[in-house]
Order: sequence, then C-alpha cells, then structure tokens
Amino acid sequence: MTQPNVIQPVAATIVPLCVDLDGTLLRSDTLYESVFDAITNDYSVIFRLPFLLLRGKAHLKQKVSELTEFDPETLPWREDLIRDLKELKESGRRLILVTAAAAPISRAVAAHLGFFDEVISSSETHNLKGKNKVAKLVELFGERGFDYVGDANADFYVWRSARHAWVVGKPSFAARARSAGIEVERVYEEKANPVRAFWKGMRAYQWVKNLLIFAPMLMAHHFQDGPRWIAAVTAFFSFSLMASAGYLINDLLDRRNDRLHVRKRKRPFASGDLPLTWAALIPVLVLTAIALAASLSLRSLEILLLYFVFTFAYSVRLKNRAIIDVVILSCLYSSRIAMGSYATRTPVSVWLISFSIFVFFTLALAKRAAELRMWERSGKLNVPGRGYTVSDLPIVEGMGVGSAYVSALVLALYLQSPSVLVLYRHPRLLWLILPLLLAWLSHVWLVTHRGEMTDDPILFALKNRMSLAIVGAIVLLAVLAV
Repeated sequence: MTQPNVIQPVAATIVPLCVDLDGTLLRSDTLYESVFDAITNDYSVIFRLPFLLLRGKAHLKQKVSELTEFDPETLPWREDLIRDLKELKESGRRLILVTAAAAPISRAVAAHLGFFDEVISSSETHNLKGKNKVAKLVELFGERGFDYVGDANADFYVWRSARHAWVVGKPSFAARARSAGIEVERVYEEKANPVRAFWKGMRAYQWVKNLLIFAPMLMAHHFQDGPRWIAAVTAFFSFSLMASAGYLINDLLDRRNDRLHVRKRKRPFASGDLPLTWAALIPVLVLTAIALAASLSLRSLEILLLYFVFTFAYSVRLKNRAIIDVVILSCLYSSRIAMGSYATRTPVSVWLISFSIFVFFTLALAKRAAELRMWERSGKLNVPGRGYTVSDLPIVEGMGVGSAYVSALVLALYLQSPSVLVLYRHPRLLWLILPLLLAWLSHVWLVTHRGEMTDDPILFALKNRMSLAIVGAIVLLAVLAV
C-alpha cells in the first residue's frame, strides 16, 4: 500500500534529491514533444530526422531542440510531485534536475519551475540516461549519496546506487522496484491507462457519423440485400479506422492549442495520458482501413484516400483558414455518403447530396461558433490555431442558421418529388419529419448561442435527450412510411 507523501523539515546538508524530467516531472517526453513541434513547423524535418539519428540520440536531441521554440508553460506537469518539490525546497532540500533531455530544454524547464539548484543534462555527444546517468551521479555524490525520482526501467540503474528511490508509475512498477531490492521511499501513482487513452483518442463515439455509409442503400430500400449489407459494414469499419487515425493525427499536431482549451486539454495527447510514442500505432489504423476499402472496390479506396488526404490537410493547415475549414469539414461528412454509394454500388440521390451538404455545413459552423463563444466568455479576442476572432461570432452564427433552414427547405422539396411516391407507401408521414428537423436544428443553434454547446455537435446530439428523442421519432416515421 502506498504511504502518504508527507513532507518533513530537512536540514540544508541532507543528500540532494535528483529529479528526472521526461515521464517523471513531466507527463510527456520533451524529445517527442520537440520532434512533433518541429514537424508541424516544417514537414521537411521528417526526412532529416534519420540522418540526425545516425550521429547518435544525443546529437538528435540537441539538433531537434534547435529546430523549435520549447515552451514549458502549458505542458502536462505532474502537479502532485511539483507541489512536494516546492515544499522540500522551502524546507532547505537541495534539488537537482537530472535529465537525458537536451541542455536548452532542461534549462528552460528549470527556469520555468524555479526551484532547482542545479541542472545536469545531455550534451550533443553524451546521452545522460541509464548507466550514463548513474555514473555521473555517483561521480558527483558517491554511492548512496543522493535520492532519485524516476519512472522508467532505465532508472533501475540509478536507484540501485541511490539512497532512496521516489517512484512514479503504477503500483506494480513500484512493487517491482522493491522486489529488486531498491529502497522505495515514495510512490507517485500514474493512474492513466495508455490502452484506454488510445481508445479515447480514437473517439469511437464519432463512428456514429459513419452510419451515413448505410444511407444510400437504405434510401434505395435495399433492406434484404445481403452482399450490400456486408459491403456497407466493411466500408463502415474502414472509414471508422481511418477517421480515428485522422483524429489522433489532429490531436497529436494540435497539442499546444488543445492545452489552452478548457475541454480539449483533457484529450489524451494533450493531457499526457497517452505517451507520444503511441503515435506509432496510427499507421496500423491507416493500413488496416486501406486494406478493408481495397477489398470493396477501387472507387471505395479512392474515396477513403481522398478523405485521409483532406483530413491530414485540415489538421496541418486548413483548420487555420476561416470558412475553408468549415467547408472542408462539411465535405468530410458528405464523403461518407459517397463511400456508401460506391461500396454498395447504389446511386446517390441528388436530394441526399444537397441535403447533406447544407446540414453538415451548419454542424461545422456550430462547432466553430461554440469555440468562439467559449473564447468570448474567457475574455480572449483571438482563437489559438483558428482563422477566426471573437468578433466573427455573429456572422458565423448567421451563416449556420441560414444553412440549417436551407437544409430543411431541400427536404421539403424532396418530399414533393415523384421518387417519394415510388419509394414510400405512406409518403404523407414523411412530412412530419420536417417540423422535427426544424425543431432540432433550431435547438442546436439556440444552445450554441447560449454557450451551452460542446465543441463537438455530434457528441452533444448523443448526450442530449431532446436530440435523441427527435432522431428516434424521425427514424420511426421513416420506417412507418415505407
């Protein structure tokens, strides 16, 4: 059982407390933070990284630190450990930051936190990790002449030469340290589960959008066509995995801006719940999605790849362009209908395309309006990482409301078309959908205007009782009309 971390007064002459940075003091890794920041600033860095690594990891760390401006202000710090270190500093304990991070980064961290007496870090030719770190500390303080705070397997080397170990990690990790004969004085439990955090980052709840893949088939009333159902389900999972890869890429590259946001700071990469190294699994999602789409048809694969290209372009550049960003978002929504059409070999109605364009455009604008309202209430004028200012809110809301009602108009025109009489035995029931749609769209924009909308209208719809009731009623009416 973990003992409470009670801070006791100490003498100024007591052995120093040496503190690791990556994964210990910081719930992330400064090397990977710097690498992804450098890539975001200049994508050619991707091709330079292998050549930098050929000269050693220490050289890579130093050069990467020179490619980007390291900002420790919004990083996910381990607040409970920092609080205890501050108390120890006030009681006279000597605190030393001992890290394998590059010198410019470690100095920036020490300056930001303000309680370290000394900084020991990697140089361009010497990576201060594992055995190299323990050799340096023993040289300076002797065997058992220091206490050490760490979090990784490499820190076992250091703990074996330390007087006491402060362990950051799961209880099982601390137990393993004790079983190795290490004197564990304190444990700071890491409660985050990377697997669960990765699943959260995949945003599986967003897969509900991909039900649009079934729309062409269902609207053509192919209810009992087995091969079409198999194709639609395959396309659904293909698109879902690719969409999840897109969300993870977006969160990875937008970490800095997310950390300034009230809600987005809790996203897995931004909060530190998900190590940046887990980004290596993103290509697995992409390749699996491609394999599934390729099993359907060449056209399905083309739609999926176009979706990925535009998702990536949105994440790295287009989300910063006002109006273009919401147009791209609405097109990404509509691409699901195109995927369903090609996967199930079902022609798409012009009415469905027209309706989807306007309804998804209004949802994209609601997403932006919700963000602008949040920043307005926080007293900010500019929105980090977006091409809007708070003063744009009225025009964004106006465009969104207008698009919402145009989508309802398109539905009304469709209900008067000859195709409705052919497809439905009770077409008059469909007219009841129109006031329900108007009620829901009006509700969305009223909630958005009041500042009660989340930054994700889809998530809002899944949790809002009125939205669920209206959607359920619309589905019921459509079924009864068949």
